[in-house]
Amino acid sequence: MSSSWLVTISEDNFQIALKKGLIGVSHRWRKSLGEMQEGDKIIFYIGKKEAGKGGLHSSVSEFAGLAEVTGPVFVSEEPLWRSKGSAAFPVRRKVEFLPTVTRVKALEMCRSLHFIKNPDYWMLYFLTPIRKLSDADFDTIKSALV
Repeated sequence: MSSSWLVTISEDNFQIALKKGLIGVSHRWRKSLGEMQEGDKIIFYIGKKEAGKGGLHSSVSEFAGLAEVTGPVFVSEEPLWRSKGSAAFPVRRKVEFLPTVTRVKALEMCRSLHFIKNPDYWMLYFLTPIRKLSDADFDTIKSALV
């Protein structure tokens, strides 16, 4: 049975992921990426416009894409991603993006998602790059995107 995941990414790196059919994380998150299986589904949360840049005008905070895991974990030092400092996000997996119709502001959905225990602090639940989702939360977000 397949699982569902939430991947937090910046808009610029999301565009690279779309183009390359890849997701990537640092070595610190290798275990989480390795827990994904081929056939698992991913929903993307776009936190900000550009990796490594903050500030009020950089926030996006949207659910913006669906993908299916299509390959095993591998490591590549080929620079692809934009990042703050020297992070290359070398731990990667191939994904196939699925059609979506729209994007949805996370704030509009935070009270209907089970993994968000305190909606007043909803943004804290998107600080980790990978989170396993319940089927119910996946279906709630997916139905808003397609």
